[in-house]
Amino acid sequence: METKVLSNTFLQVLQHCSLFQGISQEQISTILNTMVYELMPVQRDSFIAMEGDAYRQISIILSGEVAIKKIYGSGKSVTVTTLGTGDIFGELMVFTNRTLPSTVSAQTEVTLLQISQQEVLRLCQQDPLFLQNLMGLLSNKIWMLNEKLKLLSYGSLRQKITSLLLEYQHQQQTPDLHLPFTRQEMADQLGVPRPSLSREMAAMKREGLIDYWKHHVRMLELEKLESIMLE
Repeated sequence: METKVLSNTFLQVLQHCSLFQGISQEQISTILNTMVYELMPVQRDSFIAMEGDAYRQISIILSGEVAIKKIYGSGKSVTVTTLGTGDIFGELMVFTNRTLPSTVSAQTEVTLLQISQQEVLRLCQQDPLFLQNLMGLLSNKIWMLNEKLKLLSYGSLRQKITSLLLEYQHQQQTPDLHLPFTRQEMADQLGVPRPSLSREMAAMKREGLIDYWKHHVRMLELEKLESIMLE
């Protein structure tokens, strides 16, 4: 990989990136000076990596937006998630011989900082804080995957919606929730078509269980919602 000089703007992005949490901008500059990395510009609507590729590197999004998609033989695709500036992908692939389970594409013009498997291993050996951050990143990703599996295991769509809302209610400690995703992203997360999600949420609103507008959901009948999970 070719080494290039990062701008102050990109250094600020790295400072707020979970992989460099607790590491000062000066320390990040020092780390970058001792390692080999690549700055990769990607045009909008271009593929970054395809399902089935051996992706042995960590990619940090310095600018732009990336989509993780599942593309089927018919040509149809489902967006699993979208990632923005400061987000990371590829971290689960660094220590495995498996291939990418999804396709990664650029939603906008994107700039990536890519760190090879060899450099990741070297940094883990040399910098305990980098290793700690990477382990935290991997642990959080595994936890999120387990939560998604739990959502998919529920029998009814209403249970899936309620489980997701209860999780955010627990995190935010309020029945007035701000959901950090669009309705389509919520449908993708639950593994259901968006029209089905909209119909069920509208039914829950008519029944007085919830109210919602844009990215906000108000849980009106918390006890009744909790009882849905016991059905």
